[in-house]
Amino acid sequence: MVSHGIKKAIALFLVMLIPLTSVYFVVAQSTPEGPGTFTEVSVSKRAANYPSARNVYAGNITWMQVNASTITQAWAGFLGNVTGVVTLDDSNNKTLYDWQIAKPRGEVYAVEDGVINWTTTNVLCWNYTVGHDAEEYLHYLEYQGGASSAKVAYVGLNISADDYDSVNNTFVNTRTHKNFYVGGQGILGDVAAKNVDANPARGCPAAYMYNSTSPSGSGRFNEVLLYSHSDAKPIYTAIIEDDYNSFDASTADFEMIVAENGHNGDVATTTYYFFVELS
Repeated sequence: MVSHGIKKAIALFLVMLIPLTSVYFVVAQSTPEGPGTFTEVSVSKRAANYPSARNVYAGNITWMQVNASTITQAWAGFLGNVTGVVTLDDSNNKTLYDWQIAKPRGEVYAVEDGVINWTTTNVLCWNYTVGHDAEEYLHYLEYQGGASSAKVAYVGLNISADDYDSVNNTFVNTRTHKNFYVGGQGILGDVAAKNVDANPARGCPAAYMYNSTSPSGSGRFNEVLLYSHSDAKPIYTAIIEDDYNSFDASTADFEMIVAENGHNGDVATTTYYFFVELS
């Protein structure tokens, strides 16, 4: 669980997979600030398979079993490593003392806004029912922004609720995740208890990113969908795991996916702002 004591100044180094555009980084603390350095190590995308050829003979009937893959048009991925320092600074960023972080703990956040209200009770679980009927899907709130006024504050994914890679098929509201803090707000991963006490900071919609030995990800790389009510913005939240086995058999401190609409030939990019909170 992430401490909500002294806020931290950090230096953040991220290895990115499939970045969307130029990315701006700030730190989730009382006064957000950028990291000392940022290094983009690699960018990659799945290559299309070659077509399969078969000889065809007149009069034959051929039964075929076809297995195919296609690249998502709704998501992009990031993973990387985090290094940092806990520091005791004055208002001029002069350091009285600091402590190097050998094994980082905390969260990496991605938001489509560089200024977020991180006030306690404002950032909670993404809710199916914020200002809408209980049967509404996550994708609808993603499109509308989820505010009580239902203003269109976020373009969203341009997908249907029943698409294979829709938001509600990706971030599942019944999947337990790890406990953590966002500033002073505790976020609990107990989904079963949420169904009992209706706690808006319990059992957020979550996804488990994959590692190289298990397609289920073994639950180690948790990503949780949060929401800033006053900003009407979803907050993609990756819980940091120190040097864990990543999807490509390397090691990483976090893996996460963020929404990006690439449907119908849409090549417009999206700017995401990354925040980090360390403990």
